[in-house]
Amino acid sequence: KGAKSHDELLQKEIDIENNPNNLKYLEEIIKNNPASLLTPVFILITLNNEHYYKGLDSKVRQSYYGEKVAERLSNIESTSAGKKAIDFKCTDLNSQSFALKDVHSKYIILDFWASWCKPCREDHPQLIALYNKYKRTDLEIVGIGLDKNDPDSWERAIKTDKIDIWKHILERCDTFDIRKIIF
Repeated sequence: KGAKSHDELLQKEIDIENNPNNLKYLEEIIKNNPASLLTPVFILITLNNEHYYKGLDSKVRQSYYGEKVAERLSNIESTSAGKKAIDFKCTDLNSQSFALKDVHSKYIILDFWASWCKPCREDHPQLIALYNKYKRTDLEIVGIGLDKNDPDSWERAIKTDKIDIWKHILERCDTFDIRKIIF
């Protein structure tokens, strides 16, 4: 606080909020400021701007937030479609031990969702139809709930949406931070 970079960040935040086309404006800031220590911060608060990382100055890439962008890029690369998912061990909805490596289906859909996420829940009928169509042909779905602070709502949503036909786990796992898969 009080540093030049802090004052710059505050001014940029005000400019972004006041700009009606703020995502494009933010991307322009990222693109045009490869030497600014603020640029990796802006990359982290947006999606799909990680490609600017390689153009950042080496000092910026080695900064705390530059390393966070590199970590996110690594996570994106290691968890992209078609890649083998990182194994994790959790307790499922029925308090049984669950490990991803124990799912032997050829295709596994990891469905990240939350009871409070309307678009997530609107997709459940399509997932049910997909599951019913392909469950016998080597497809499994694993629901990963992001409701760790409200497991009761999560359990109610599973029953209400009638998605208790596949495995469900909460994001808290014993051997791996599940959020690394998506963030």
